Amino acid sequence: MCKTQSMKNTTEEIEHYRCLIPSGLDLLNITQQNPPDFEADLGLLHYLVHLTIEVPARNKDLLTKTGYVPFKAGILQSKSRMYRQHLDYLVEQGVLDEDRQYRVGKHCRHFRIAERYLSNRLKEFAITDTKMLKVLERHSNIDFDATIKYKKLYQWFDGSRLKVDVQAAEAYIWAELAHNKRESYYEAYITAYTKILKVRMIDEGAFWFNVDDFGHRLHTNLTNLDKCLKPFITFDGLNLVSVDVKNSQPFFSLKIFQGRNNTTNTLTYHLSSQPTSLSTNPTSHNECRESIMIVKGGESLDNTGISSYRGEVVRGTLYEFLASEMRKEFGEDYFTKTYYDVSKGRVVESPPPPRQRVKGVLYQVFFSKNSSHSREKDLFRRLFPDVMRVFEEYKGNIHIPVHNRHKKLAKELQRIESGVMLDKVVKEISRLRPDLPIFTIHDCIVTTVGNEEFIQQVMKQVITAAMGFAPPMKTEYWCRDCSPMKLVA
Repeated sequence: MCKTQSMKNTTEEIEHYRCLIPSGLDLLNITQQNPPDFEADLGLLHYLVHLTIEVPARNKDLLTKTGYVPFKAGILQSKSRMYRQHLDYLVEQGVLDEDRQYRVGKHCRHFRIAERYLSNRLKEFAITDTKMLKVLERHSNIDFDATIKYKKLYQWFDGSRLKVDVQAAEAYIWAELAHNKRESYYEAYITAYTKILKVRMIDEGAFWFNVDDFGHRLHTNLTNLDKCLKPFITFDGLNLVSVDVKNSQPFFSLKIFQGRNNTTNTLTYHLSSQPTSLSTNPTSHNECRESIMIVKGGESLDNTGISSYRGEVVRGTLYEFLASEMRKEFGEDYFTKTYYDVSKGRVVESPPPPRQRVKGVLYQVFFSKNSSHSREKDLFRRLFPDVMRVFEEYKGNIHIPVHNRHKKLAKELQRIESGVMLDKVVKEISRLRPDLPIFTIHDCIVTTVGNEEFIQQVMKQVITAAMGFAPPMKTEYWCRDCSPMKLVA
């Protein structure tokens, strides 16, 4: 869970690595009562159990309703050549359950903590073996290049200043678990465990800071922090506030419609692996530039849905507009009746708020394969035909292997977003106010309460210059009793 390592010196050797496991699980006793037929590493056994919590803590989408988490063989192999024997032993002893359907073919093996060990108490186990620590050290959570490039952000990840109210946060998490486990038992328990892990990592200064290769997004302890945990986070004892771009994915998608040629009968959209100069990351030399020709048969741009799409996005009303159209198309009870959630792979008993469900529909539009169909996607296509056509052209790029084609649009949008937010907005804020603590959560800037008006002004100015449109924005206070405050000079 935690490497006792200086955040400001990423080359310092770690002293121990703390794993989080259920309090009723005594692996030492299990190995003594039922000795394995190989030389077992007690630290590795604890680490493998801990991974069922750490993996979904980093990516909640990897957690299934039944509590299973994928273990990637390549990553585990790099940490220990004996990991298979240790995993099999944990399954044999009833510590972990394995989802057997994943054992055949190329899929990762999936594991979960056995029900007998699920409890409302967790404990820590410290790995102190020098050999194991060196292996874990090689897989550091800190991307050195990212800390240099974004040092204006990295400097604020200071364990003595960025704090969390652990006692209050954990009390909230356990109370929430009592309610959630009635709907999804395993998922609720592991979700609670991941939240506890996130809280304790911040409390101990066990930060991560890295940029992914896909969308060039920056990932930290705050980027995947659950909304319910935000009120418990402070900086220098001050509450936090975030300013973000409303319907950010649709907003940044407007960039791909710029620079087109528009004639009476033909619309040409120039698509490239790097459509703007906003990102400083170089592209591969073998990536090519394309032009997508869409024959319109005499239709003008204003009749294709692009202008109306752009209008709803810039006004920040796209979600509300789609919600209204869905009610007309699918009935007034569309947002209240149970339904099958594609992203979760199950029927949702308690439907989410309309805005959240519309957001899920837009994720289908942007990121699902062209071959996948739903009535919601069909409705979007009828409302914004050329918008959908351009999106599908991105996801049908013949120069990309078929299994990755649908990811092309997501990659473009994330790189546009990171280019604007990290390379422009953060740079300008830091130039004007180098003393102001700021953090990013992809499309938003987080700072201390009282500075939100300044952040909003800079974001609006910089993003408008980069995109050509003023962004719709919203402010979220991370404390339960915050009220807007005037900027203190």
